[in-house]
Order: sequence, then C-alpha cells, then structure tokens
Amino acid sequence: MPTCVVFDLEFTSWRGALERDWGAPGRLREIVQIGALRLREDCSVVEEYEALVRPVVNPQLSDYFTELTGIDQETLDREGPPAAEALGDFLGFCRGQSVLSYGNDMVVLGENVGRLWRDLDLPKPAAGEEHSALFDCYSFASALEYLCEGGAGLPAFLPHSVSGVPE
Repeated sequence: MPTCVVFDLEFTSWRGALERDWGAPGRLREIVQIGALRLREDCSVVEEYEALVRPVVNPQLSDYFTELTGIDQETLDREGPPAAEALGDFLGFCRGQSVLSYGNDMVVLGENVGRLWRDLDLPKPAAGEEHSALFDCYSFASALEYLCEGGAGLPAFLPHSVSGVPE
C-alpha cells in the first residue's frame, strides 16, 4: 500500500524572530525537534518518528522557545543527539517516500490545515499541544482525513500511488 510522510520541525526562536524573518545576527533557525508520520492513502498513520536535535550555533534555548514548545534545556541536553545523527535517522525514515512539510515551505497551508481540527470541532488529534512537532503532524493528518472523508479525495499534492515504496 502506498504511503507518504508528513513532517514538522521546531527550530530555535526568540521573541520577535518571525517579524525580523530570523534576520538578527547569530539567530539562525536551527532544528530542535523533528516529528513525522508515515500515512497510508486513507491518511491513517502507519508509523511515527520523533526526535530532539541539539542545535550547534545556539545551543542554549531561549525562554520564548521553551514557553512556545514545552521543550526545556535539560531535556534537550539529555535526549538530543547531535544534528548529523538526528537528521540521518530522519532521512532514513523518509527514504523512498513522498515527503510533505507541515510548515516552513508551506507556512500558510500548514497553519490553516493544521488548525482545521479545532475550527471544525473535531476531536483533538493527539496528546500534546500545538508547536510540538509530532502533535502538529497528527493535526495535519487529522485535517487531511477529514477532507478525504468529506469526499474531497487526497489533495493533488499527495501521491495517489507511489511506485517502488515498500509496504
């Protein structure tokens, strides 16, 4: 059965960073958390992936980031592998799949689709809260499932069949 991967990243941030488009000196958007879901054609979850990632340039999390995501410095230091290791594991999870991002490349789509469950009074899609990478993936999957159940079918950007993808 064909599958695809949806993912979300949480990255270093500071109060006002979005308004400055992360343009302040030394304030790079470094990945801190990766969440991903492998989905079947019916948008049901086959497998999930979640990892913390230790940033290099800005290894100390801002209070703003911790308040936003719930990820604290102690947990990151204890559980976060180096970036190269975490990204290698994530790329392995994605190998051979069509991959969609919850945000970043499709910010407006991600924000709107990701919150659709709340706007439509659907059940909360997973434990946790927004701005947790894995929760945002479940939120995205829930919105896609709702659209498919309503007869919309898979959105055009999702593969209807993917050749060469192991089941």
